[in-house]
Amino acid sequence: MKIELKAIVDGFEFQTDESQAFLNKKTGEVLFFTDEELQLAESKEDISDYAHWMQDAVKVASTYLEEQDNYLELPTKYEFHEYHVMENFILSFPHEAQREELYYMIKGKGAFSQFKRGIERYSLTGKWYKYRDNAIFELAKDWCRANGLEFK
Repeated sequence: MKIELKAIVDGFEFQTDESQAFLNKKTGEVLFFTDEELQLAESKEDISDYAHWMQDAVKVASTYLEEQDNYLELPTKYEFHEYHVMENFILSFPHEAQREELYYMIKGKGAFSQFKRGIERYSLTGKWYKYRDNAIFELAKDWCRANGLEFK
């Protein structure tokens, strides 16, 4: 089975500090669990007073815990070094003055907001997001290869 790269990328991008994403190796489905859902599933505490959607999520988390060998944890946001991607994007510019100005903007405090202003000034926002998306897809491809997964 070939894994859908978009599902891996979405799983990677939608994670938070309080949630994780996992790939079911048998189905190719990406599942998200909050820390709370996993803790409730591990504790096996009575959740009948919880909302139905939470009960459903805890049931899925319980299945994950029982069948962990069938799942792979997706890369976290910390494995995507957006600052490094910004640097590479800037260094790819053919115009030295533009490259130097933007590179200077990302040094020090407020690098991301300075970068955003810089790319807006030069009308490069669309190019930046395309470059960033490509970098994220490359991370997803590398992750699939490292885990012996075919992808499409």
